[in-house]
Amino acid sequence: MKKRFFLVPVALLCAPLFMTLYISANYGYDFNESLEVLKAVGKSETKFQALKFEERNFRKITPGMTGRDVFELVGLPLERHNNDDKWSYSVPVSGAEYYHERTVLLEKGVVTQVICRFHKPEAP
Repeated sequence: MKKRFFLVPVALLCAPLFMTLYISANYGYDFNESLEVLKAVGKSETKFQALKFEERNFRKITPGMTGRDVFELVGLPLERHNNDDKWSYSVPVSGAEYYHERTVLLEKGVVTQVICRFHKPEAP
């Protein structure tokens, strides 16, 4: 009976670690960014492009790829800005300040930067 008594406190102490590891595996974030996601539970809400978007395919996008390559991997973006030089595959829902940002920046139809982060209010 005494051995079982310690299982509950150990499980409660380990739960945040397991949740952080799950977030890291699911979104590909490092440990610190996964902790930020865990801290923002209940404050974040993200709308992803629903038709073709998959996290693993988004992570395959690299600078130098063409817009066509990006389209074939993850489909049409939710929003396009700056004369079609900024493709957003996720947006905050209902003005949420915390969300999973997935954006591709292009110049003349070629990827220059891929933004894949947990957006916080203090982040630009």
